[in-house]
Amino acid sequence: MPKNSATPIVRALALFLWTATGTPVSGQEVAPPTLTQTVFDLGGGDQMRYAITVPAGYDGSPENRRPLIIALHPGGRSVYYGSWFLQSIVEPALRTWEAVIIAPDVPARSWATPQ
Repeated sequence: MPKNSATPIVRALALFLWTATGTPVSGQEVAPPTLTQTVFDLGGGDQMRYAITVPAGYDGSPENRRPLIIALHPGGRSVYYGSWFLQSIVEPALRTWEAVIIAPDVPARSWATPQ
């Protein structure tokens, strides 16, 4: 087997995770974001639960732009599974990005539904 047999996608993912989880360039720790768990009304009585994190100090102004990340997951295992996924995996890995992160719960236990 060749020495560098990893596929380009695996190498890119490894590089992404390595750089995303590092200490900020300034060397300062980034404060944890604010987490909110709430629901979005889909109409007809249906709702989608979701969690959202907002970076500390973010005020929504055009001068204070932040990336937006939608964290989809294979969940549906429990109520607010998206929140668990966000808090356990996505947000800690990407905290230095100071992004707004949204993790919706899977509607009807599948992403392949009309909802």
